Amino acid sequence: MNRKFFAIAVILCTVFLASSTIFTVNAQASYEVWVCMAEDGEIRIIDSSTNEVVSVITLTMGTFPWRIDFTPDGLYAYVVCRDTDNVVVIDTGTLGEITSIDVGLKPHGIRITPDGEYAYVSNRNDDTVSVIQTSTNTVVDTINVGDEPMSVDITPDGAYAYVCLRYGAAVDVIRISDNTVVDTVSVGVGPWGVAITPDGQYAYVSCADDDTVTVIRISDNTVVDTIAVGDYPHGLAVSPDGEWVYVPNNDSYDVSIIRTSDNTVIATVPITDEGWEIAITPDSAYAYVTNGDHTGEEGVEVFDISTQTIIKTINLGTGTYGPRGIAIGPAIAPVGGEILPVNKLQLVAPYLLVFAIAVAGTAGILLKKRIP
Repeated sequence: MNRKFFAIAVILCTVFLASSTIFTVNAQASYEVWVCMAEDGEIRIIDSSTNEVVSVITLTMGTFPWRIDFTPDGLYAYVVCRDTDNVVVIDTGTLGEITSIDVGLKPHGIRITPDGEYAYVSNRNDDTVSVIQTSTNTVVDTINVGDEPMSVDITPDGAYAYVCLRYGAAVDVIRISDNTVVDTVSVGVGPWGVAITPDGQYAYVSCADDDTVTVIRISDNTVVDTIAVGDYPHGLAVSPDGEWVYVPNNDSYDVSIIRTSDNTVIATVPITDEGWEIAITPDSAYAYVTNGDHTGEEGVEVFDISTQTIIKTINLGTGTYGPRGIAIGPAIAPVGGEILPVNKLQLVAPYLLVFAIAVAGTAGILLKKRIP
């Protein structure tokens, strides 16, 4: 085969891979939205394409599930169970419980490191953070922190964990390389939730007792802004594109939407009941907010981020302490095709190249026969 036809083969292969990459980006995936039903002792799974409950997991290894996080590969869910002081690990494929891991007293928050190797669990009643090694599902370290640690988030580079201290009016910063508290940042009163921007530049902290969100610049752990929001803000989330922060306000029955470019509240949207926690889909298209005030009308509000409006309220049942923690789980392939991640494309690339060479070679032979 001459150079001309080899070049054609390479071009064909490149075009095919590029089109596959475009399919990966533009495919309208739906996601599993996992909701902790605390009093019911269940996890209810919503399909984001229909916003209907498609599966229910009844926990047997722990009670009062409060928060949840997933390994980066989406294979396992780690569920914090407040009243049994443990974390339950669930296989997301089979939806079966794998193991239970004892942690500190009244665990509240959890975040898994970007490399998937460790889970950091904040324990409210003994002022510690438990570090779980996910390969063995054992606690390998216990870190003493300030007064009543609530939520925890981890910088995108996996270097630091930020832990809210509800009665300390501060955030402790843990260096993950040696699990040492290296800084304590004073924030508003009653910090409840923390969320770090995708670029790792800022941490947003909801402060329930003074109705504000504190903005910490991560490079030097300096407070650079304080934003007034609704009454008694709880969990919060930054959209994956970094443009918005959604803050459910527990006592004012609404959600404050902050534009991160200037830290301005651009909308306050009423919701059905007390707002608790929130999760945003990886494509930054939808936000899911748990709400309920023990009236038997607990549910999840679904926001369309493009319009900043509620498009559906999902009723999840009559649990006394209904939905609390919420997280976006594995993606579901769209109807009519599979979502191919980059690593799969890399696996099939050599075969595509061989195919393209064969096609180009055949085309070359046919052209030679046709040209006198």
